[in-house]
Amino acid sequence: MGQLTRGSVSILNSKWTILWAIPFVMILGLFVFSWLGPGRKVFEALSEQKAESKGVIRAIAVLIFAAILPVLSLLVLNPYYPFLGQKITGPLGMAVRIFTSAIHFISIRFLLFWMFSLIGMACLKVAWKKLAWLSALLLSILLNAVVYSLAVDFSAVNAYPLSLSWSEVSRYYGASLFFAKSIYGRPYSLPVLHPTWHLLLTIPYFFGNLPLWVHRFWQAFLQFAITLATGIVFSRRLGLKNKIVFWGIALWAFLFLRQISFMFSLLPSLILILGWADPKKFWRTTLLVFFASIWAGLSRINWFPVPGMFAAVLYFLEAPYRKTESGVRYLWKPATWFLGGVLTALAANYAYNFASGNSIKGGQFMSSLTSTLLWYRLFPNPTFPMGVLLSALLASLPLLAVIVLSLRGYIRQVHPLRLAGIYISLAILFFGGLIVSVKIGGGSDLHNLDAYFALLMLVGGYFYFRRWMPESDASLPAWTSPLPLALTAILPVWFILQTGGFLLTWNQAAFDSAIDTVRTEAQQAAQKGGEVLFISDRQLLALGTVRVPLIPDYEQDYMMEMLMSHNMPYVERFQQDLSQQRFALIIAEPQNVHIYERNRDFSEENNLWVQEVSVPLLCYYEPISTFGNVPLVVYAPRAQPCK
Repeated sequence: MGQLTRGSVSILNSKWTILWAIPFVMILGLFVFSWLGPGRKVFEALSEQKAESKGVIRAIAVLIFAAILPVLSLLVLNPYYPFLGQKITGPLGMAVRIFTSAIHFISIRFLLFWMFSLIGMACLKVAWKKLAWLSALLLSILLNAVVYSLAVDFSAVNAYPLSLSWSEVSRYYGASLFFAKSIYGRPYSLPVLHPTWHLLLTIPYFFGNLPLWVHRFWQAFLQFAITLATGIVFSRRLGLKNKIVFWGIALWAFLFLRQISFMFSLLPSLILILGWADPKKFWRTTLLVFFASIWAGLSRINWFPVPGMFAAVLYFLEAPYRKTESGVRYLWKPATWFLGGVLTALAANYAYNFASGNSIKGGQFMSSLTSTLLWYRLFPNPTFPMGVLLSALLASLPLLAVIVLSLRGYIRQVHPLRLAGIYISLAILFFGGLIVSVKIGGGSDLHNLDAYFALLMLVGGYFYFRRWMPESDASLPAWTSPLPLALTAILPVWFILQTGGFLLTWNQAAFDSAIDTVRTEAQQAAQKGGEVLFISDRQLLALGTVRVPLIPDYEQDYMMEMLMSHNMPYVERFQQDLSQQRFALIIAEPQNVHIYERNRDFSEENNLWVQEVSVPLLCYYEPISTFGNVPLVVYAPRAQPCK
């Protein structure tokens, strides 16, 4: 995406000033005071106040805690530091510029986060005297991290009219295809990539032609609501009765899933299994696996076995192996759920492909099976500095330690067949996730290991809270040590704090002018009978900003998938249409023709696009309208195409 300009904003007259300055000064002063001689005994003294003053003290503590929750987000996301640094001269201006740079170092963020968490711990302890100090600290950490994660997710909710990332607006365009007849005047084929994701994003279209920021808000809300719902269902599954523990684990699960950028569209299938599957009720669990597998079959190929596998692991955790039964008799239920789930997902995927209006032939579906595997992305590389393998092991380590420590002294209470079923399931999802992660187009984070981490979370929770059933009828003693749980909270926070940056600002007048030009030129070309191809930013068509007939082929995100999966018939058809100058105009992002070595992130993906799209496009078309920092270009046929 092209470089974005920042609007002219005076921080001294901005509404953002009071939002970040007052809370920051207040928290900094409170932190300094807590280390002074009189301040060290303040919190203990507050807890000894008379009964009539405790209500006021408690309310003040809660208000202070609520006030500090958004401070880190405001410090990190505030887009006006550069203006403040430019406005102020001398030592203060230098300090602002240093702080602006420092806030984007993860170590500085973590130190600030730790400071706010300690203050929050003190406030919670004052408000609820019976709350243990460690419990107050963990709760403060979780709430601060959740608020920060929400701020980062919702920071993408804005009125920026073009794509925020490579495929961001492709999702809203994909959702519009379910309403193609009313939006575009005729039905078109439904989305091939991530149908359930696009399906969940259709809701705003039910309410007419809403602004782009509403669609972004709905996606951010779904990310929050479905992930939190998964955490709540997880806590309920563990049978947690204490409300603080219940919500603490729900918030921790939210953070654990968000640290790997878990796709919210996959979670409904997990919610069904975690919420209502019961190994003792075969037919109910079978029905749940059936519906969850249909959803998984419409989501991603590597999720086809997941619902059945989760039901099987729940069986291994909750159903003891009786000496009176054979291995075959013990295993027939989990085997039925697993195999039945896979077959159901395959059938659902085939049925959708057939009904979607797309050609099943030609390699458009199951494209992941033919994509190049870039094994070097398992290790530190420019696309993912830590590498997939090291990051996955690091994120797994606390829960793996919980599992091992929980079984210490109780290993004989779990039949080897049960442990084998659990460990094999984890291994399959781990190594399967690694393979998907090294597929070209991936490997920049851990989201392709989502099923593995979700299962690890489930198994770790069962072992930590002694929710698993031993072979004997004896009840297991509760594991009261909070230390392993505390360790599992640190890494999700670390990963989440690495996200986020300045809020996006842009020159609205320049963008309005550019889009007006695109609209005029596109609609004039269409009125003359020419075809106008939007390779990128099809939300301009879906939301009615530009009204020209839709050319469904060659959308940017989908075409990249076809390139990566070596679908040469599709690529050759595109290049033939270019050589014949089929389109009167092409609207796309600026095309870069640089070939990169592996010292650049996503170099292979860039090089594929350059060789198969950018070079042929610029050979037969030339830019007739460019707009400076607005990443949009209008291309028209060349009078003299290159040879």
